Amino acid sequence: MVSRRALQTAMLLTGLTPWAARATPPSRAFWRVGMLYWSNTIAGQLASYITSNNYQAGYLGGEYLASLFTADTTLRLVLLEYPAVSSTVERLNGFFDGLKDRNRTYQIMNTYRAVTPKAGRVAGQKILQDFPEKNSINALFAVSDGEGLSVVKALADAGRHEIAVALVDGDPADITYAILQGKPVPQHITIPTFPITRHTLSAYPGWAGPIPPSFKKTWASSQPVWQHLITQTRP
Repeated sequence: MVSRRALQTAMLLTGLTPWAARATPPSRAFWRVGMLYWSNTIAGQLASYITSNNYQAGYLGGEYLASLFTADTTLRLVLLEYPAVSSTVERLNGFFDGLKDRNRTYQIMNTYRAVTPKAGRVAGQKILQDFPEKNSINALFAVSDGEGLSVVKALADAGRHEIAVALVDGDPADITYAILQGKPVPQHITIPTFPITRHTLSAYPGWAGPIPPSFKKTWASSQPVWQHLITQTRP
């Protein structure tokens, strides 16, 4: 287990959890409705598309990492990316814009492609091999915690406490029952992403909890208040 004080870590809550990952399978009626998950469409009519604001997730990570360093510090940055999926590309784009809006200079030291725990363990060891000296890198951004948590554990186990980390992960969202009951549903729902830091952890209700209320950020930001705001588009 990774110690809470092992690394400065920010997690951004985003994404959707597929039915396939749950213990109880959906009814056959649900499959006739159709479903969109990540970038893949299962056969059927798309009744509603629910997604997190992936760009916002990356942006929050960028501005939070920027706030952890003095103004004259250049980030020596390592990236864990997965360009095969549009949501992770949006997170990376948001991350760079978050750094840019805080006028943070950075140097990309290396990029590793990973999105699963196994690939993350490999990437973690590779990072330690590529940058064996402390302070050779000082920041890391991972597009999901599928690989990110494995990397965090590898860094913590190696005593690399100087590296600040921001990573993104998923929140289950579901309007299946409303669809099955024939109720009208939004065509597109965008869920805000919540930044989990040492300062906001007490307000985080867990993946299945309600979206937390708006709050004032404790770090420098062009938008100092995080908004409890869900956007909906109806047909």
